[in-house]
Amino acid sequence: MKILHTIVANTLINGFILYLIAKYASGFGFDGFAITPSVSIEIMIVLWFIFWVVYFVIRNFIKIITLPIRWLSLWLLTVFINVWMFYFFQWFVNYLDINIDGSRIAIHLWTFLQIIVLSIIVYFLNLILKNN
Repeated sequence: MKILHTIVANTLINGFILYLIAKYASGFGFDGFAITPSVSIEIMIVLWFIFWVVYFVIRNFIKIITLPIRWLSLWLLTVFINVWMFYFFQWFVNYLDINIDGSRIAIHLWTFLQIIVLSIIVYFLNLILKNN
């Protein structure tokens, strides 16, 4: 039961982060992140699930494989793994060619520096969730 609770909580937190970024980030001068067509609940549910698969399943697998290298780099490689996960998420969604109501879902990300900031925010929010 705890595993299901963790999956649902992580999915909702990351989905909420994606929703806030897609809805409001362009108003704060962050051009480049876009989800087309415009954000709806059906699109966000699909993206939440895909983001959970990419960020928690694939990322944890990669972290296990790269454990010795991450240890030698004093865990700095973890930041780049998180950044790579966002780019992989973008590629995966665009590769799947998901259509909802006749509209294709596409994601366009920011610059590398902005993705680093986004990955750090997601990391700390998930760290807070783990501690509770």
